[in-house]
Amino acid sequence: MQNNVSYQQFLEQQQQQRMQQAQEAQMALAQSGLSNSSQKLRQLQQQFVQVQTDLQQAQSQVEIQMQAQQRRIQEIQGRLQQCIQQMDTVIQSSQSPSYSQGTSLM
Repeated sequence: MQNNVSYQQFLEQQQQQRMQQAQEAQMALAQSGLSNSSQKLRQLQQQFVQVQTDLQQAQSQVEIQMQAQQRRIQEIQGRLQQCIQQMDTVIQSSQSPSYSQGTSLM
């Protein structure tokens, strides 16, 4: 009977050792960041970083395009001002001779 008890104790010790090794392995995985949930979290973190980078690039592109459009608008406004000044000059020059001709006739 003592042999059976010893053998049973041996089996229990073996089971305890396996359980302890399994726990140590889980702890090592958790500490190294290689557990399933840790891996998923790292992948999600990398995805968030990539999305953030993509967003910043898109914002930069929009800002560059917006600045280019603002320069274009300013250039068009400058041309419009030139046209208005030319039109004012034409109107003034067309009115001046008429007015002077009208006064000279009298």
